[in-house]
Amino acid sequence: ASVELSSFSKSLISVTKTADLDLLVTRSTELAYTMHRIKALLDATDSNPDDEEDPVFESHAVFALELAARTLFSNRDFAVELFPVFSAKFEKAISVFDNIENTPTDPDSFPTVDNPFLMERIVVTILRSCIHLYELPELRKQILKALDLLLRIPTWYLGAIADRVGCGMAIILRGSFTTIEGIKEWRMVAALLKKAVVVHEGRRFVFDGIASCVEYALPNPAYEATHVLHRGEKNDEIGICYEGCIVFARILVNFVVGRYEGDMSMSVPAMLCLEKIYSHILFLTTDHSAVDENADGLVQPIPDEELWQTVSTSFHCVGLMPDDAASRQGVECLERLISTTAINSVSDARWLTLLEMLSLRQPDISSETARHKMCSVLGKVLLLTVPQLSRKKEHWDPLTKIVNQTTKVVAENLVAGRQGTVTPLFESTLQTVTNVSNVMTMPEYCQETDGFSQWVGDTLLAELEKVGASGYSNEMVAARTKPETLESMVHDV
Repeated sequence: ASVELSSFSKSLISVTKTADLDLLVTRSTELAYTMHRIKALLDATDSNPDDEEDPVFESHAVFALELAARTLFSNRDFAVELFPVFSAKFEKAISVFDNIENTPTDPDSFPTVDNPFLMERIVVTILRSCIHLYELPELRKQILKALDLLLRIPTWYLGAIADRVGCGMAIILRGSFTTIEGIKEWRMVAALLKKAVVVHEGRRFVFDGIASCVEYALPNPAYEATHVLHRGEKNDEIGICYEGCIVFARILVNFVVGRYEGDMSMSVPAMLCLEKIYSHILFLTTDHSAVDENADGLVQPIPDEELWQTVSTSFHCVGLMPDDAASRQGVECLERLISTTAINSVSDARWLTLLEMLSLRQPDISSETARHKMCSVLGKVLLLTVPQLSRKKEHWDPLTKIVNQTTKVVAENLVAGRQGTVTPLFESTLQTVTNVSNVMTMPEYCQETDGFSQWVGDTLLAELEKVGASGYSNEMVAARTKPETLESMVHDV
């Protein structure tokens, strides 16, 4: 049976047959005429109670909205005057969600939204408005107000269009990250990214958007760029503001550790982006006028201990992955992070937490490369921190547990690395333990730590004696003289 169309639908069909729509959306020199066209088109998106049964109303309304949006983007010179008309329409459309009191958890109980396709296109039009018009300073407040409307949409609905929201936000980030300013604006961006990223369909878009910004703004390898800047060399990088870096870092950490539905598929690329972002945060928060020109530019004070611990934990998480290549990259990132950390800028409690994490959780013994690299990192942190931490006797109990756990790691490595032939795991563990033991047993350190470091060195050396490898320590002549700084000794491990 044929469907009887409403008079409105018949009028629209008549227009499409007789009008040249390209002329309708082209640039105009008359504001009044353009305003009249846009108002007429937007009025056509309002449902009429008399046409409730019209089966094609929504399609026609979406078409009218698209024509209105294209007219706006084609007439950027009048955007400041035209956009308030859209803002009123957006506000009216989104307000329907204000009347929904409860947020359902069961998808089968989600409320029904009238004209869902039209609602989706309104959301997309808001995003497109930001993409096309955010760069206009005089319009930015209105654009941000429209974008903020999306936060009023419940998660259960945005989840259904997470791919569109994620894609839109990715384009906004890539095109406008240099002009997004202040905590307030970045908090809104973060909130929208979080709404899109929790759903699988929007997750890839969010990551691609962040990664694109990082690769474009920070093309140099992490830490190398910071070293160049420290030396005062010319830097052509655009950079990302501090607030943006913090937003990116927090989301990237969640990608790295698989906090979004256990999805670890983007852990490694997210980790590499996070490393660059964290390096840039260090640069942004360093008073370069107060930096010693003769100091190592790669060693930086830590502005945010909690962020440092979160980043180090996420790198360690990747270091434990079963994939050999991923695990190796995770350990290498962790090693670079620690080697660039000024020891006195991290509290004793956080160093103890890191040591406990490293001694308790190592890569699987079958991942030989990652395993010996992680053991080397553990040795470096022991060298950096134990002489300082052990000066306080309240740290002796936790340090004792850490050292005892470390001996278990060493024993596992030595046994697994000497099954018939001597493997790199055995040799690297032997070198690490010997260096740490030799430094810890030097008279200067034993005196400073009231003999605790002597116990650490002897305890670790005992593991070598169990496999008949303690003689190797006699060859480590370089470790017999106290270095100028502990940091200079770490590189030998």
